[in-house]
Amino acid sequence: MDLNAQRALEEQRGLIRWLRPDYQNPQGQTASQQAAELDNPAAAASETSKLDWPKTLPEQVQALRTALDQHPDPASADQLARTFKRAQLKRIAEILETLVAIGQARKLEGELYAAV
Repeated sequence: MDLNAQRALEEQRGLIRWLRPDYQNPQGQTASQQAAELDNPAAAASETSKLDWPKTLPEQVQALRTALDQHPDPASADQLARTFKRAQLKRIAEILETLVAIGQARKLEGELYAAV
């Protein structure tokens, strides 16, 4: 079997041998994940457009306040949590309640929040 045919079979099984993985495949995705992104580019774009969740509390409050301001409609804690990578829903809910308590956000029916 020639090397090209062998490589093609490996790629069908999901094994891709990158020459420069840090450059060609920085997310470390498998072939099946990449194929899924090609089939559904909107989902892939939404995943890559997520913001990093800040480490400190003041930065988290500011980031959540900004996300709430930029959200076109009232949003739930879950919807806002999906805006960030690695954000914990419990922490998002606590910060939203704090923003309501200090008058920086409004809590609406159905556990929705809106900027003031």
